[in-house]
Amino acid sequence: MGPNGSGKSTVIKIILGLIKADSGCARVFGHDAWTEGEIVRSRIGVLHEKPEFPHWATGYQLVKMVAGLKGVKDPGKESETMLRKFGLANVMHRRIGTYSAGMVQRLGLAQAFAGSPELIILDEPTSNLDPDGRIEALELIRETHEQEGTSFLLSSHILPELQKVCKHLVIMNSGYVLEDGGLDELMSKYSLWSRKIRCADKERREQLFEMLEGASEIIADAESVTVRSPSEEWLKERVDRIVSTGIIRSSDIEETGAFLEELYQKILKNKMG
Repeated sequence: MGPNGSGKSTVIKIILGLIKADSGCARVFGHDAWTEGEIVRSRIGVLHEKPEFPHWATGYQLVKMVAGLKGVKDPGKESETMLRKFGLANVMHRRIGTYSAGMVQRLGLAQAFAGSPELIILDEPTSNLDPDGRIEALELIRETHEQEGTSFLLSSHILPELQKVCKHLVIMNSGYVLEDGGLDELMSKYSLWSRKIRCADKERREQLFEMLEGASEIIADAESVTVRSPSEEWLKERVDRIVSTGIIRSSDIEETGAFLEELYQKILKNKMG
């Protein structure tokens, strides 16, 4: 994650051996990404931010070519399988030049997944996709990781989507890494485990504040109380205790949703001053 110009796409190109780092080196699977780039690329699937494919080729021809380069025994069959998986079965034999922006994005995902690569790099993977397409793409990322052990490196500005699939986070700005760590670790570090408790009754709110003593932060408005803690376990235990006393019903408690956006903003603010 990072603002435009932070270096995300540049890092991806260095990993793929498409450009050489000014200093240092990048190693992927134990290989130098620049001097052994061909070996590295043979084990990686990639979708760049703004993919450009030959307009004269069909979707089937493109994915078949990529599968062949990856050493797939039956690249034609692999092409059909990938295109069906990403909803392009009906247009696989049409020229890419006739595809809509959403179809081109689906095609980019299909060729990135072709050949069961060990690592798939996706730069803005859900751009140009409709809501259903976004959900399907994220689900395929999750399933492929869980079922096949494939690793993913994702870059996106759509933070709620990253939140659904990511386990580790790197935040960049101006070519530097500002923060790096597991998502749970960073949530604890920045005290972002939180619950929103609906409660408008004054007497119950006073009891609620007493039982939430020790929280990192409590934010109250006329209708609800939001509590934050650096510990997910502490928060769960305290909320369960509140419900068991009957002060609040479980239906009045909800997790705050877009924590990754808040984490991102908090890290940028803390690190950049």
